[in-house]
Amino acid sequence: MKVDLDLKRLDQFGHQLDRASNRLTMGILTASLVVGSSIIMTVKGGPQLFGLPFFGLIGFLIAFFNSVWIIFSIWRSGKALSRRHHAALVASLSAVAARVAN
Repeated sequence: MKVDLDLKRLDQFGHQLDRASNRLTMGILTASLVVGSSIIMTVKGGPQLFGLPFFGLIGFLIAFFNSVWIIFSIWRSGKALSRRHHAALVASLSAVAARVAN
């Protein structure tokens, strides 16, 4: 009896799950910053910048940069993923070609 385990795929799944949970956390944090900043914008008083509440503007700016970071990481991940799939496809085809040649 022979048991063949492919733990590389399990490790890759764990890595993908970790990245997805990090992005989800940043998305929830960004959404809460938008909601909190919107509430702060309705409150009169406190420091102001350009006639708007300072802390509300700071919250919106942080939420904006978080959103850009999430979008950029997803875009960059897609490019790396397509390169990995291309490399895996080439390796699989070369292995098939080697078996056929033998």
